[in-house]
Amino acid sequence: MDDEQRRRAIALFRFGVLGALVSARLEHGDRAELFAAAAKRDYVTPDGRVVRISARTIETWYYSHRRGGLAALMPRGREDSGTSRSMPDAVRDLVLRAKREKPRRSIRRIIRMLERAKVVAPGELSRSSVHRLLAGAGISSRPSRRDDEDGEPIGTRVERRSFLAEHVGDLWVGDALHVHRRVRFPDGFIGKAYLLSQIDSASRYLSHSYISRHEQDVDQEHGLRQALLKYGKPRTYYVDRGPAYTADSLAAICAELSIRLLHTARRDAEAKGVIERWHRTWREEVEDELPREVIALEDLTAVHFAWLAREYHERAHETTGVAPRERFLSEVHELRAAPSPDALAEIFLHRETRTVRKDGTVRWGGAYLEVRADLVGKKVELRFDPRDEAVRPKVYVGNAFVCDTVPLDRVANMHRARRRVTGEPAPQVEPTGIEPLAQMVDEHAQATRVAHLACKSDDDDSNDEEDRS
Repeated sequence: MDDEQRRRAIALFRFGVLGALVSARLEHGDRAELFAAAAKRDYVTPDGRVVRISARTIETWYYSHRRGGLAALMPRGREDSGTSRSMPDAVRDLVLRAKREKPRRSIRRIIRMLERAKVVAPGELSRSSVHRLLAGAGISSRPSRRDDEDGEPIGTRVERRSFLAEHVGDLWVGDALHVHRRVRFPDGFIGKAYLLSQIDSASRYLSHSYISRHEQDVDQEHGLRQALLKYGKPRTYYVDRGPAYTADSLAAICAELSIRLLHTARRDAEAKGVIERWHRTWREEVEDELPREVIALEDLTAVHFAWLAREYHERAHETTGVAPRERFLSEVHELRAAPSPDALAEIFLHRETRTVRKDGTVRWGGAYLEVRADLVGKKVELRFDPRDEAVRPKVYVGNAFVCDTVPLDRVANMHRARRRVTGEPAPQVEPTGIEPLAQMVDEHAQATRVAHLACKSDDDDSNDEEDRS
C-alpha cells in the first residue's frame, strides 16, 4: 500500500467512525452525546488494530468532514518527514521492542523502564517523542483486555430488540440469498443463483432486488446503484461482513455519496433481521412454489418481479400495518437526491494504481495500454467499469481525469513520428563558482611544470660535473 492509498484508507476509516453523525438530523446539543457514545466503542483500524478514539478527536473529524468532505479526513504528512530524529537508533529500537513485548505498556512506563536500565538519562526522553515513534510504527494505542476472540468479555451476549427506522431512507439493509433451484443462464450454464436485495427498514419496501449468477462485490454494487438511480440515497446502508460488503470499492462509494456504511458484528446474521425475515417470506411464497426442474433465468426473474409488484409490495405489512409501496411513496421525499446517472457511474468505477512505463504504457489485464507520454514514471489511477470489460479504463492523477487509455499497437508505433516531450523546467540554481575540470587542468599543468623544472635542474647539475672533470 503506497502513501496515497494509506491516506485514503485512513480517511475511509475516519468516515466510518463518524457513522450516523454524518447523516443524522442533529440539534446542536445532541452532538456531544453522540460524540461521547461513539468514543465508547471499539474500532478496527486499516492495519487491523482494535482501538478506541476520544470524543474530542471524533468531534474534530466531524467538523473537518462538514467543511471539506472525505478529502478533509485524509491525514496530512509530517513537515519533517524523511529527516532524522534526535533519538538514537538503539533507543528507538528498545522503545519499539518494549511496546511490542507488552502492548498495554504506557508511554510513561516505557520511559521509566529505560531510565531504570540506565539506557537514557532521566528526563532525556519526552512523552511526545515516544508517542510519535509509536504512532509511526502503528502501535501507539493500548488494546483492551479481552477474554475471547470476538472482543467481548466471557458471558457477554448481545441484547436483541425489535426496531423500526423512523423515516424512509434512514436505513437500507442489503444481503444475498442462495436460491435453492438450479437456474439456466442465457449462455447455457446451469448452476446456482443468488437473490441480491436492498430493503428499506421503515417501509419494508425493496428498493432493488434481482437474480444474479454471482454474489461478488461487483454484483452487489450493481444492485445498490440501480436502487440509487430509482429512488435516491439512504442515510445508512447496513450489511454483513462478507467479502462483497467489506470490499474497499463499496466503502469508497458510500464515502463519496455520504452514506454511512454499517457492518454487522462478526457471525451475527440475526442483526439483519429485517431482510432475513423477508428472505424467509420469499422462500415460502416464491421458491417453494417453483417447479423442481431447472428454471430459466428470465422465467425466475419474471416470477420474482411479479410477486414483488402484485403481492408483497401491495399488501399490508404485519410490522408497519401499511403496504410497503404505500409507506415508501408517502415519504420518498426523505431520500436524498442521488447524483446524475453519469456522475453516479463515475463514482461506481473501480480503481487500481499503476506506474507508467518508459514506453508510455501500463499493464492491464495481461496486455498493455498506452497513455500520455508526459506521464512516464508517474503513478496513475486507472478507473474502470468492472461489469463492462469492453470499456477501457480512464487515467486519473490526483483525483482529476487526465486521459483515456489506448490499446498498444507496436506495428503502428513503428511508423509514428516521435514527439519531443518537454518536461518540467529545471529549478533556478545559484552557481557554485567551482569548475572541477578547470581545476584538474590547472593541477596537471602545475605538476608538469614542477616535473619539468626538476628534470632541467638535474641536467644542469650533470653538465657542471662534466665541466669540472
